[in-house]
Amino acid sequence: MKRIKFIPIILAIMLSACMPTDEVKPDLGTVIKLSASDYSIKQDNEKTNTYIVEFLTQMATPIWSYGDDVKTDRTSSFYFPKKGEYNIILKAYNKAGISDSILIPVSIAVSDPMAFDIEGGNMEESDFWTNTNLSSTSPKPIGVWNYTADKPKDGKGGCLYVSGTTTSGTLHYAIFQKVSLINGASYKFDGAFKDVTAGDLDRFWCEVYIGTTAPVEGSDYGNGVLKIKQFNSWDPTSIPAHKDMKFSATGGGTGIFECKESKDYYLVIKMGTTTWDGKAVPFNVMLDELSFKRI
Repeated sequence: MKRIKFIPIILAIMLSACMPTDEVKPDLGTVIKLSASDYSIKQDNEKTNTYIVEFLTQMATPIWSYGDDVKTDRTSSFYFPKKGEYNIILKAYNKAGISDSILIPVSIAVSDPMAFDIEGGNMEESDFWTNTNLSSTSPKPIGVWNYTADKPKDGKGGCLYVSGTTTSGTLHYAIFQKVSLINGASYKFDGAFKDVTAGDLDRFWCEVYIGTTAPVEGSDYGNGVLKIKQFNSWDPTSIPAHKDMKFSATGGGTGIFECKESKDYYLVIKMGTTTWDGKAVPFNVMLDELSFKRI
């Protein structure tokens, strides 16, 4: 009986000896310093231009980010639609705080043809577009890129602000860019538009074309060219919506182009106003988030 009384004490000593001490517990009090050994990256063989990243460090949580795409799963993936050099940003955190950043380079050799869209649709940089005033009479309209004092309700960041006034004549303002389209594919145009003209728009139009030739300064654009979208101030169906809208929500045309031949085309957005009776007619409008995506 006396020997039995010692068994609980012996078991307690044995268990305490097996438990980890503070010295061998993982150190969660040190902010993580990341290196290439903390992650792996490989191409997804089943998805175009998609890369899979995996966080290899235990006792911490990753923060992956590329642009606005932020993820915290240990294994995540990122899609890069266009050819170019990119960086995925990796951070990690534990109870001590967030680590410093490390850049994971990604090189995309060929753009995904299914992810086609125009360049510079955020209207913050003019480098992707060519501007022409076509056959405008003086004074010609003025375009301000990356205008941030106001924007359409469906806009983001800066926008393109175009203003002009004519008393007896015609004003045109057009922007265009070359696009390489594929036979058999369909593409749809859309974008955000806002009118801030005092007294509302009068004798104003906005039209979108797909042409095989570029606009030329001093000449109008539209004769014999496919018009895929339009709205104007004298069309009763446009008047209620054109103050602040998306192109797809009003006006004529579907905005869709069905390509029948693989080659270079020109996407042209033209706007303007005209007078013939001596009345001063201004327009002050904004364009933002333009797209011409393959559907």
